[in-house]
Amino acid sequence: MPQTKNKKTKKDFKSHLKSGSSFVKYTGIASQMLAVILGLTFLGVYIDKYFELAFPVFTFILSILSIIIAMYWIIKQVLNSDK
Repeated sequence: MPQTKNKKTKKDFKSHLKSGSSFVKYTGIASQMLAVILGLTFLGVYIDKYFELAFPVFTFILSILSIIIAMYWIIKQVLNSDK
């Protein structure tokens, strides 16, 4: 008697691979976002220390700019992945 319940098809395997690859893709996007935000924020801290500023102007500006850039990249990558 053939077992049909436990048999996995190619279609099930391909859908499983797609779900795993989307996990990897979105983890990569999150890593890129973290790298951009941390990189520009630490650059701002370095510039503020270099110029010995009382108020961390460059840290503030570059951290806000890094969030804007990271959000732009995320939206662009997610919209392009739907195509």
